[in-house]
Amino acid sequence: MAQAYSNPKRASDPYSLPDVEVWDSHYCECPECDNTVLYNNARSAACPECGKVFAVSGSDPVGWFYWYCFPGCLPDSDVMGPYDTRGLALEDVQGE
Repeated sequence: MAQAYSNPKRASDPYSLPDVEVWDSHYCECPECDNTVLYNNARSAACPECGKVFAVSGSDPVGWFYWYCFPGCLPDSDVMGPYDTRGLALEDVQGE
């Protein structure tokens, strides 16, 4: 996950930390139970339905997402998205 600033002016402040994580997700089918599995750019995924961990080969993009989160901390918001591009996700978070 890439970190960003909700206010880009804070990026030049040496005492400021990024407060947003932005990532893209994909989905694929579990080979064991055919359940749709959502995952983030990993080489493997775990099916929440049957528990099988499997290698990912070929997937369909879902979109870009973000949430508010300081480095090393749990998220401070719900997941926002999906957006078609990383730029659109950042535009939304920085426009608020």
